Amino acid sequence: MKLHEVAKQLDPHAEIRQWLDDYRILNYTIRPDCVVDVDDRVDLRHFNETILPIQFGTVTGRFDCSHSTLASIKGMPQFIGLGTNLTFSDIKSFSGIDKIIKQINGAVNCDPDVTHILGLLLIKGITSFHIDTGGPIDKIMNRYVGTGDILSAQDELIDAGFIDQARL
Repeated sequence: MKLHEVAKQLDPHAEIRQWLDDYRILNYTIRPDCVVDVDDRVDLRHFNETILPIQFGTVTGRFDCSHSTLASIKGMPQFIGLGTNLTFSDIKSFSGIDKIIKQINGAVNCDPDVTHILGLLLIKGITSFHIDTGGPIDKIMNRYVGTGDILSAQDELIDAGFIDQARL
């Protein structure tokens, strides 16, 4: 057995800690199930992988993956304390995002070409959307923040020509 295999058996969280340290993520706790809680912000701007190699649980601060090659919502936190920025990432779909993220306290920033944004309206705590800098998508989504009326939001998005964004 190789030395790194022995070390992995002795400390199954060593690789997770190394990844967190490499990205300068501080104040973290690794749960026994390997989910990572962070009592701070997570700054993965310019992240150069397509998928998060770890699963975040709670991030008490802002979760920022802007200007990155991140292409998947897999691994994103269940709870985000101070909003999220996903602009200029390679994420093209938020399909199923409401199954992954349960609460975002604050604003959501993302690109206007991301599809399946309707699920964001099912996430608790969101205060505003910044999707197309005051454009029609922002106006429609912000009109329905906290109302639970996703069907009306869907109708408006479709009527405005944003069919792909109007999907769950």
